[in-house]
Amino acid sequence: LFHSIFLSLSLSLSLPGSTPTPYASFTIYNTGDGVLTDLSVDVVAHYNNPYGLPRSVHNVARLPLAIGFFGYTPEKSADFKVTIEANGNVPSMLELYSDIDCERYGGVANCIALKSYSGDIITVISAKNSQKYRMQSNRFSSLHVVVKDFVERVKKGSSSCRFELSGAIPLQEYFDVIDKHFVLRQNQTKYRDSLKERVYQFRAIQLRLLARFKDKTPTPLQNLDTLLEGTYQQILTIADIDIENSHQLEIQDHELCGATELILFLVKLWCPNMTEEQFNILRSCILPEASSKDDIGWEEIVDASIMMLLRTCLAKSVKEQSIGTSDLKMPADTSKLKKHLALLFDRLGKGGKLEIASPK
Repeated sequence: LFHSIFLSLSLSLSLPGSTPTPYASFTIYNTGDGVLTDLSVDVVAHYNNPYGLPRSVHNVARLPLAIGFFGYTPEKSADFKVTIEANGNVPSMLELYSDIDCERYGGVANCIALKSYSGDIITVISAKNSQKYRMQSNRFSSLHVVVKDFVERVKKGSSSCRFELSGAIPLQEYFDVIDKHFVLRQNQTKYRDSLKERVYQFRAIQLRLLARFKDKTPTPLQNLDTLLEGTYQQILTIADIDIENSHQLEIQDHELCGATELILFLVKLWCPNMTEEQFNILRSCILPEASSKDDIGWEEIVDASIMMLLRTCLAKSVKEQSIGTSDLKMPADTSKLKKHLALLFDRLGKGGKLEIASPK
């Protein structure tokens, strides 16, 4: 399923001796494959100035929510829930999401639902007797875009409105996403090691067969041809499994990105006194970007970054500052990473400051 939106961006370039290009138009498609993790798009234009020197222009465009979601029938229950609380009145759901036809599918003033083009249903419910709002879905990572968009919509109409996270950060749900990602990485390593062994075996059998065929006095093949065919079929089977696993890992990369974006946004609501600079430090450590194509995995990078924070600005004693760093190699499991993540959020919840002193 494809959904497209046409954007026209103005690029008014004031260059001496050149005519500015008024518009650069392009189309953005949402294929519906995987989780939509963000509505922001980086736009970069490269050009040569009149002197022949390369230049570039960068801007960030925000896509409308309709590129990834449409109105749907609200659901009463879901596996994953996030509750936030406002310090003021919020417009009704139908008024807040006036750009999306939610009323047609049964949306009411205190409850609407959005369905993504990947099939996830996110229900937004407002409490009757308080200023609490709950977003729920059967996929944890799909909540981020709707939660963030909800807060931005409210603040657009009332800049004085503030939100806080009601309850604790959903770490266990986040850990489940990390574990699924890590298992797929382990499977990828296992399948590729097995593929290397079979290819080596296939080549060795080939060499033996060639030696038999070149021999002036023919000798029995001793089932080497059967073994060659069997090894070849094993190579094809393992390769197919590895391709499917790589596809699932790519999807799980998006799942991990969406879950990480959600956790980071909830931490910002959970720690209202966190400055933008401190949040950027946290975001640079708990990366909201994961790619299975990198040589070093997401788990290793994030664990090393968190250890750096725990040894510096969040250290409680001199002893903690002397803890050594871990090697950037694939761990046996995610237990240490989850332990360090829990410790990091515990320190932040108790008033820890992410302040890194610049070198003099």
